[in-house]
Amino acid sequence: MGYGFRIIPFAVAWALCACVRADADHKHFDITLRPAPSALNEFARQADVTLIFSYDTVARMRSRALYGSYSVEEGLSRLLAGTSLDYRRTSEGAYLICVPEACGPASETSVTGSRDDSGNFPQPRLRSGDSVTGSNNK
Repeated sequence: MGYGFRIIPFAVAWALCACVRADADHKHFDITLRPAPSALNEFARQADVTLIFSYDTVARMRSRALYGSYSVEEGLSRLLAGTSLDYRRTSEGAYLICVPEACGPASETSVTGSRDDSGNFPQPRLRSGDSVTGSNNK
C-alpha cells in the first residue's frame, strides 16, 4: 500500500511536465484579418521569430486572421492559407516568406551576411526578385 501512494505523485508530476513541454512548442496568436505585410510583422512579434520577405511580393495580399495556440509552422501555414505565399525555414532558424516558385527546396535555403561598423545589421531595401542575406553571429 505504501508504494502506490509514492507512485501517484510521481505520475502526476510526470504528466504535468509533459503538458508544459507540449505547450512550450505552441505560441498563442491573436492576429486580425489585415494586409499581409502587417500580419507577417505581427506574427513574427508574437511568435518571437524572424520572418524574411520582400515587401513588394506581399504588399497587395491579405492574410487570414489567426487566433489560438499553434506551433510556429502550423500558425504560419494557417496565416498564409489562401494566399499565393509559402515559406521555408532557413538553416539559421528564420522563415523565408516567398511565392512557391521562388522559395526553392527547403534544404537549400540559407541566410548569410554580416553586421555593419556599428554592430547592427543594415536594413535591406528589397524589390521583387531580390534575395535577403543576414546573420546573427556575434
